[in-house]
Amino acid sequence: MVLAVDLGFEGPDSGASVIRYLDDGVTLKSGYAPGMVGHLVSLHGEYYGSVWNLRRDFEGKIGREMIEFAERFTPGRDLFLSLWKDDRMIGAVTIHRTDVAGPEGYLRWFILHPGYHGRGLGKILFEEALDFCKEAGHPGVHLWTFSGLDRAIGIYERFGFQFTDAVKDDRWGREIEASRYHLGF
Repeated sequence: MVLAVDLGFEGPDSGASVIRYLDDGVTLKSGYAPGMVGHLVSLHGEYYGSVWNLRRDFEGKIGREMIEFAERFTPGRDLFLSLWKDDRMIGAVTIHRTDVAGPEGYLRWFILHPGYHGRGLGKILFEEALDFCKEAGHPGVHLWTFSGLDRAIGIYERFGFQFTDAVKDDRWGREIEASRYHLGF
């Protein structure tokens, strides 16, 4: 397990806090620590590159947007949850609130390494993220996904998210149908 404080960093961005220890040595952490953006970009790049053939354009876009999120990260308004097995990030989700999105939370970068699917870890991440939104006073939360991510869409719908919009999007290196889902509280 890697915590920034274990590496000697100090200051407001010094480390993610352990929320709880889960089965099989998996740890749930909250907050930002140096290096976490790199871990999350890598996790997305590996999964979406191998499974969906999304390459350099996708990984670059994800990296740029995650850097912006990290730079503007405000505890209490934003959330960065991550799952770790030993020193490897195996899953994550973020809640970001921007002036563009208004008072609602924007759920982003929900991912779980395929080797950990079916263990309830995605559900734990999702429940924690939605609880955070309610506690932070967000009147709702929205997310964007794309056709074919059936397991993730199933989770969204089980938690009450409703499909609201679809658009063709070619910013990912190839055209996909992006779908917006919303949940009000």
